[in-house]
Amino acid sequence: MHKLNKKKKRFLILKSIKRHKHELERKRRRKIKKLNSLPEKVLTRKRKSYEHKKDKIVHTDCIADENFSLINNPDYIISYFEKARKSFKEKQYVNFDLGGVKTTGPETILLLSALINEPEFTNNIPFKGRSPLQADLQQMFRQVGFYNFVKSNELTQLTNKDLHGEIIHRITRKKVENQLAGDICKSAVKHTFKSDNYIHKTILPILIECMANTWNHANYGTSEDEYNWWLLAYKEPKTDCTKFCILDLGVGIFGSLNRKFAEGAITYIFPNKNLTNLKNIFKGNTRTRTKEEKRGKGLNTIYNLVKSDKTIQNFTIITNDVFAIIEQDKEDVYKKLKTPFKGTLYYWELRNNG
Repeated sequence: MHKLNKKKKRFLILKSIKRHKHELERKRRRKIKKLNSLPEKVLTRKRKSYEHKKDKIVHTDCIADENFSLINNPDYIISYFEKARKSFKEKQYVNFDLGGVKTTGPETILLLSALINEPEFTNNIPFKGRSPLQADLQQMFRQVGFYNFVKSNELTQLTNKDLHGEIIHRITRKKVENQLAGDICKSAVKHTFKSDNYIHKTILPILIECMANTWNHANYGTSEDEYNWWLLAYKEPKTDCTKFCILDLGVGIFGSLNRKFAEGAITYIFPNKNLTNLKNIFKGNTRTRTKEEKRGKGLNTIYNLVKSDKTIQNFTIITNDVFAIIEQDKEDVYKKLKTPFKGTLYYWELRNNG
């Protein structure tokens, strides 16, 4: 047996990594091909057939609890949608019954909109649902533009007045939407502070950093087109609060970081210790392979901006098995989720504190 020299060993390692990436790409393409194998005409015909006979079809009922809020009740919401995912995977029809919901939020409506428009979640199987019976929640569903993404027998007019993030946006382009971010921040500052001056607010760099992190982590190690990301800036009609929500259904922050760690692109990440990792990332205790000062600092930048601004409240990150809340002059909250969240959600509230 010949001892491998350093050059030959490196060559074999790089070759195996390249082959592994190639196999992952083949697997991903086969998966996408399977999900999108039905032509649009067939899908349309399938939906029409379902509409005619859906009242006679046996559905798996996913009846929502009164507290239907991803921020306030994360473990329940994640398990609720995982139950629906399992039913779709088993080729069952699903009924999303939200009739008894008393409390929800824009982040949960955004998640619902994203999931039911994701073929990997629905398995291209039609479904039905019922919106909350409570009047203020019905108004919220209409205001955020939820019915732009579903076919409803109760509401035929779509919400199309929004230009600045007031309704749900599905983003598919491969870049940070700087113009959209600026317009959203300007509109939010006007609602919350009754002012047009948003340039010196920390809200704009926070939004841009969240957009960049969302796209980068969602699609790391995959095709750039595989995952959309979703954006909503909900202005509460009875208060001056604006609630920001950015969502992707990708691999999640730690799904991305663990891949980078395995490839040697980053160090000081502890595999399967995501709570510890997030604390270290927030504090800036991580390094990329290049050791460049500006690399890998997105979440650390967000953390410092949030901690420096009292108008940013309840800043929440939900990703993989981690739930975290940060806010100025408050102790950070970290919680391990019972069921992992497939993707990443950034949520925060912009409030006028005088």
